[in-house]
Amino acid sequence: MGGLPYAVAHLGLDAPVYATLPTVKMGTMASYDAYCALRRQVGRVPYTLNEVDAAFDRIVQLKYSQTVRLSGRAAGISVVPLAAGVGLGGAIWR
Repeated sequence: MGGLPYAVAHLGLDAPVYATLPTVKMGTMASYDAYCALRRQVGRVPYTLNEVDAAFDRIVQLKYSQTVRLSGRAAGISVVPLAAGVGLGGAIWR
């Protein structure tokens, strides 16, 4: 998830991104932390905090066992996040 703000803001990523709620929350916090660390250590960051917010706001948050039917070129495919049991928010996808 670390590259998501840059990919959305500067590479034009517009594909849907799916994640569980804990993954979105922790990914947002980790991206904020990475921003602060890069700014402190390197002096510049390739994305802004507003771009972090915009990238994570567009994520489709799913509950465990919630089925999503994809559309467009992926029409006919369904994905379901299942609890991985390893880390907070972690999922395996079926």
